[in-house]
Amino acid sequence: MFLQPVGHDAYCVLDTFAGGLSGMFRWEASDQVHGTGSHVFTVTARELHLHLRHNKPMWVFPMMQQALSSEVLLTLTSDHDPRRSVMYVVRQAPLLGHLLLEGPGGVRVPVENFTQRHVNESRVIFEHTSPFTELSASDMFVFDVETPFAEPLRDQEFHLEISVASPRGGGLEKYLGLAPLVVAEGGQATVRPDNLNLSAVLEFIEGYPAASSSDRPPPRLITTVTAVPMHGVFTLRKRNLTEGYTFTVRDIEKGRVRYEHDHSDTLRDAMGFTVALAGNGSSPDVLLFNGSLNVSVTPVNDQPFTLMTTPPVMKVVHRQNAVITNQSLLTTDPDNPPSEIDYELMNTPDHGRLILAHNYSVAVQSFTQEDINAGRILYAHDGTNDSDRFYFKVSDGKHEPKYTVFTIEIQPLTLTLVNHTVLPLRQTTTTAYLTPHHLAAHTNGNPNHIFYNITRPPRFGHLYMNDQVVHTFGQVNIDKGEILYMQVEMTEPADNFQVDIWTWEATVPGVEVRVAVSPLIESNPMTAVVGGRTRLTLEHLDASQLATVTGSSPVFKVKRRPRFGRIKKVTRRVRRSGRSHEVQQFTHEELRAGVIYYVARKLNLKADEPLHDALHYVLHVPAPGIQPAEGTLRLTLVEAGAVLKEGAEPPRHLRPDLPPSVRGSSETSSAGTGSSELFLGIPEDYLVVVVAGAVALAAIVAIVVVARFVTRRRHSDKRRDVVMDADVASLPPPLPSDSRPNSFLTDDMSELECRPTDLPSSPRPGRHLHHHHHNGGSGSLGLAAHLTDSDASWPHDISREVSPAVPQCKV
Repeated sequence: MFLQPVGHDAYCVLDTFAGGLSGMFRWEASDQVHGTGSHVFTVTARELHLHLRHNKPMWVFPMMQQALSSEVLLTLTSDHDPRRSVMYVVRQAPLLGHLLLEGPGGVRVPVENFTQRHVNESRVIFEHTSPFTELSASDMFVFDVETPFAEPLRDQEFHLEISVASPRGGGLEKYLGLAPLVVAEGGQATVRPDNLNLSAVLEFIEGYPAASSSDRPPPRLITTVTAVPMHGVFTLRKRNLTEGYTFTVRDIEKGRVRYEHDHSDTLRDAMGFTVALAGNGSSPDVLLFNGSLNVSVTPVNDQPFTLMTTPPVMKVVHRQNAVITNQSLLTTDPDNPPSEIDYELMNTPDHGRLILAHNYSVAVQSFTQEDINAGRILYAHDGTNDSDRFYFKVSDGKHEPKYTVFTIEIQPLTLTLVNHTVLPLRQTTTTAYLTPHHLAAHTNGNPNHIFYNITRPPRFGHLYMNDQVVHTFGQVNIDKGEILYMQVEMTEPADNFQVDIWTWEATVPGVEVRVAVSPLIESNPMTAVVGGRTRLTLEHLDASQLATVTGSSPVFKVKRRPRFGRIKKVTRRVRRSGRSHEVQQFTHEELRAGVIYYVARKLNLKADEPLHDALHYVLHVPAPGIQPAEGTLRLTLVEAGAVLKEGAEPPRHLRPDLPPSVRGSSETSSAGTGSSELFLGIPEDYLVVVVAGAVALAAIVAIVVVARFVTRRRHSDKRRDVVMDADVASLPPPLPSDSRPNSFLTDDMSELECRPTDLPSSPRPGRHLHHHHHNGGSGSLGLAAHLTDSDASWPHDISREVSPAVPQCKV
């Protein structure tokens, strides 16, 4: 019986199996008043399996012990539960030895079964005890693997390889000895049996019956040099033993192998060699050992030390601490380590003191070269302006000490401003962190002692550190990003404050830090055509994100208009085509509608030398709580032949000379999606007909005018009117066709409007302007009826004569 857990007091109900793969129990729930009836709970268990992961042969040196490990014998269960006990039961013991289990205290006893945990802990050991007739033999034992609730693994074999030859060429260190060969620096030493005991190895091998049988030669060892020493040489009978040379057991016993040190200041050396059992002709050599004989060199203090820094000198900044490094003070000794080179002060510095780097309160009177190398010795200057020095001696404890002076040069403290940029504040946000990129100073002293005093606080905000308004902060606070500027007056696009930077005696006064609100806008440079107009689109000034955030249409106010052009807006007037006028502000929606243009002056530019211009604006938002921001749109002016950006139009003087109504339609079509806002909608087919008719009509009029002019020149010498002579004489000479003013396009010059009059039923002969007072009716008014003030100021030219049959246009 068990209870339903309440709240967090949960617990588990375990079903323990007794060996079967399935089970069940009946249960019913009751609250002591009502019951659920009887139910059956069924449980099915997964079958447990054993898996013999590793079962590898193990090499054993003859008459030696070798521990089993999980690398050669490992069994796992299918549930990978390390708590399960995996038992090995030995069914057939090895023949040439026996298995031992190491118990507490290192006692080893014979064993017939053991666990995987014993193997993992290297407590199961095979000991070879039975001599064999050959130099190698094989052995094995048979075992079963068992664990509760799993099918056991029966009759598994574990093989043992018993041989003097190791797969890794080792195992004879017990017999070889290999004690380091000790030699004095620059001296000689003989290799003795305790250094290389080949005789013990030979005796061990000769102890096998197979080695001492009469049908085979006695065993013979071959020792081969594989690596020569670095700081000396091994000799055999005064002949150098180089790589590949061999020597025998007898050479070691007779003391013929010697080592000679090269007198270098080294403490150790080594010679690599191998030991092999020579073959009998039908079998190859058997590798028994591959290692090295170490040489220990006893140093001899026979060379004096050398003071490398002469004279020792160091530069220290005024009032600062400086570490004495081995660049300023260094003594070397080939026979002694740096810890045995001692410095002792004969007198202390006059304007400072030597202290420990980890404890400023402890004055130093002596130290070692090791202390200098580790940066443990500091010089602390007391603030005087004079240079300083101290007298010291250095010694290695054996040779004559040296006395010299350590000079300390005092440098003035400097402070320079290295970073000084505008602190940007993103529009719609009120805070920005001051970083070293915006404001940073450098000193040759301690950088933690650079401080900033605010001499003029921000006008429209405050500076905070740790949520507190601050008036003084350090460079370390800027480096950690702890200084925050917060704007509180949201009607200004910029702010500034002034600081004095100081550290001890050095000061940088009156540093002004500017805070500028950057517009929340995506802006791209614009390319415009000289003498033409280019539409400003969202590709150039896109304040969509700002409009979305504020829920209003941002306003661009021209702060400084472009130098080589004007910002104009195209508007629609009643019964007239679209006209443009210069504006001092425009909205984001007007940019989206495509009614804002940049009209450039006609300038003479080279194709590969564009001209640069800029529109400086202030981006305002009608929504409350959003500060304005200043921005700049970069403009590039190019000739009409250059590749134009979308929305740019060629200069008006380079377009075909079309009738005004057609020209207005052409400009409208080039404006893209905004054409419906500039002019009234005219079908494209009608425009083609109008253009063709206008060109043909202009050609006919030109022919008629030229013909009439030639006829009159021939027949009207006597009939010339004195009034015409007076009118012509009173007018200035005619201007060339391309000599109109080309500065800024005015509304009257940039927009054309045609007003065709009613055509008569039959053609009428053309009349000169000075004949208009002789004719009545509407047709007699001629061109004079449609001239504006600016048109009347143009000089009279024969090419301007227009027949009344031609549609009359105001220019």
